[in-house]
Amino acid sequence: MEDVVFIILRSVHNKTYNLYWQYCYSCIQKFHSDKKIYIVDDNSTYNDSEMFHEKYNIIKSEFKPGRAEALPYYYFFQKKLAKKAIIVHDSFFLNTKLKYENVNTFRLLWNFNSKANWNIFRPRTIEILKDMNIDFKDLEQFNWNGAFGIMSIISLDFLQKIHCKVNLWEHVIFRAQNKIANSHRPLRDERMVYERLFGYLFYKFNKNQNCNPYFGNIYKWCLLVTGNKSDKITIQDWEKNKETYQNIFTAIKMFSGR
Repeated sequence: MEDVVFIILRSVHNKTYNLYWQYCYSCIQKFHSDKKIYIVDDNSTYNDSEMFHEKYNIIKSEFKPGRAEALPYYYFFQKKLAKKAIIVHDSFFLNTKLKYENVNTFRLLWNFNSKANWNIFRPRTIEILKDMNIDFKDLEQFNWNGAFGIMSIISLDFLQKIHCKVNLWEHVIFRAQNKIANSHRPLRDERMVYERLFGYLFYKFNKNQNCNPYFGNIYKWCLLVTGNKSDKITIQDWEKNKETYQNIFTAIKMFSGR
């Protein structure tokens, strides 16, 4: 079994998005040339000669749109791709090496305040936790954080530990297939619930300890990157400041709005 692999979550629906994953892939390849890279494709509709070329390790999702950020974890678990995985979005651009060696359970790349818009996402989060038959009284008691984009460095053993206790895939993959309306807003809301759900589960099964995220709070980080101008980094920001970003920051995460 491989020691560590990268897994890129990809969903391509136009020419611009197609450039994202290619650049994401090339950055990882540049700084971690010895590591295998997998691409989990979530129902891409755009296609060109490179999209599904056999030189890439592409795993096509067999599920309807909406599982998104949970998919890399599912395939990492099911296919036992490595002892550890670094899971990123296709709009994540690496500018130097990532340090992963000391991660034994999990380490988020970014987090956020889990209580943000909590009144919106709390009912569905609790619904899933009840279905998991898990004691979640500490959900309100402790200061856990949301997992931004559910991007992380995570060990297979830790993910297996969670799944064995809560039957994770049944609730975030299979049941959800038929539970959530197949339209943009409900699907997007479900993904935002998953950011909080995974953040809580990682925290709970790590003995109620938050591992410091690699880059910190996503919104504070964006303010740092943009010089307090914005809490989001757009494609326009990237195109204008690419060289500066590459020279200063370990990685950049663009907000694509998908």
